[in-house]
Amino acid sequence: MEKTVIADTGFTVALLNRSDAGHETVVPLYLQYQQISVDRNVSGGVQKLYFCMG
Repeated sequence: MEKTVIADTGFTVALLNRSDAGHETVVPLYLQYQQISVDRNVSGGVQKLYFCMG
């Protein structure tokens, strides 16, 4: 049975940002699961965060 994980904003930011304090924690989780879903609100929040950061 394939497990699906739903990622929140913190997980997504930590995964994308190598300097994030949580990066080393979330990478193994990301690699462990076959499918990770991201809610529309999370993806929009991440886009806005990175846009504001420049």
